Amino acid sequence: MNVPIRALGIATSIFWVLLMAFMVLAAFSVKDLNFDFGEPQFTPAPDGQLTFSLPLYVDNRGYYSLKEFHLSTVFSDEEGEEISRANTYIPVIPHGENTTIVHNVTLSTASLFENGEHYLFNDNNWTELCGVASR
Repeated sequence: MNVPIRALGIATSIFWVLLMAFMVLAAFSVKDLNFDFGEPQFTPAPDGQLTFSLPLYVDNRGYYSLKEFHLSTVFSDEEGEEISRANTYIPVIPHGENTTIVHNVTLSTASLFENGEHYLFNDNNWTELCGVASR
């Protein structure tokens, strides 16, 4: 009776040691994960659409690959009504590699001019949106 209980205790201890080692390695992997944003670009299209492109550089120098990376953006007006939504999905960012992701959002210029004309003439809204306090 003592032998199975002792074996179960040893197996449990080994499990916890392996779990803690995995958690420590995962924490070190997150520490070595770097994100950087590139210069955003606006590209007008002849059909009245405006494409906003934002490059995202991911440097994964960690021990593990980053799987199922999602990047989502929502543009909304001051009342909270959605103007545009975009999603970018990357299945795997391998460990030890640099990856460039280009996130594209399509905006309707007619919708922007119709619902957001105050952004054209009042720059205080833009500074508040960007996190810059105007005084």
